[in-house]
Amino acid sequence: MALNDLEAKARVATDLFEKGAARVKITGTDIEVDWREYKEATSSDRSAMSQNVRVNVSTVALSSSSLSQTIQEIIRELDKSGIDPAKVREAKEQVQTLGKELQKANPRWGVAKQVLRWALDFSKEIFLRLAVMVAERFLTLK
Repeated sequence: MALNDLEAKARVATDLFEKGAARVKITGTDIEVDWREYKEATSSDRSAMSQNVRVNVSTVALSSSSLSQTIQEIIRELDKSGIDPAKVREAKEQVQTLGKELQKANPRWGVAKQVLRWALDFSKEIFLRLAVMVAERFLTLK
């Protein structure tokens, strides 16, 4: 599970506790919430109603947004790098190809591998950033 996903789930769990959840359990992409509501009555007449609610936190939207931002950051850095414009153009194409592929529901490993091979020869920094994105995306596939 990526750190951003865990942070998002922790924020959701904290919000749920503040809104009165009795128990919050994070499992995979789900957050199980146990709400306990009490009827307003005399203390001897209070009966507890418990209801289980399952909240699915969509990590695809979060990771897609984060992925797009990272791709745009890399492209901006390439523009400012002072590298030969022909190489920058090729680099932008490769980075955009990878970004489009990783945003698909079922990205193809062959495309990601091809771009990573290119990046390994182009720049250590670019390779490492792209490798992290690829690893996070493929590790979140079911």
